[in-house]
Amino acid sequence: MKNKLRKVVMGFFVLAFISVFSLPLLVEAASTSYSFKMDNRVVDGSVTGKYHKLSSGNAYLTGSQYVYSTDSGYAKNPLSIGYELRNKTTRNSFGSFFKAVPSRSSAYPTKISKTKFSKSVGGGTNYYLIIWKGSNDGNNVKGSGTVSN
Repeated sequence: MKNKLRKVVMGFFVLAFISVFSLPLLVEAASTSYSFKMDNRVVDGSVTGKYHKLSSGNAYLTGSQYVYSTDSGYAKNPLSIGYELRNKTTRNSFGSFFKAVPSRSSAYPTKISKTKFSKSVGGGTNYYLIIWKGSNDGNNVKGSGTVSN
């Protein structure tokens, strides 16, 4: 009887140990980085070939952006930058949003806090960003961050 109880308790501890250490593998979220250099009005991930792998569920964007130069003849008043997540195969949009105006300093870029896209994604490797501003304001922008869920 004592041996049987010992085996049951030992089996429970082994099962608990395996469960605890495999849990992060089961709930691991997908996360890929992005970076861009915008010298005109739009950066399209489907054109640049930068795709993101995401798990199914809500998708989020975090990052930073700053003006690295201004074309001559333009005012130094940058426009807000927009971000949109799309599917490569269907071209369906999972939402878009405008973020803050980029800073004029690479040492102090405008931070983009974790922002959720409005629609859930199905998962896979076929997601890309379209990053844009309303018009070509002559302010050339660099940015980087993470697309995750």
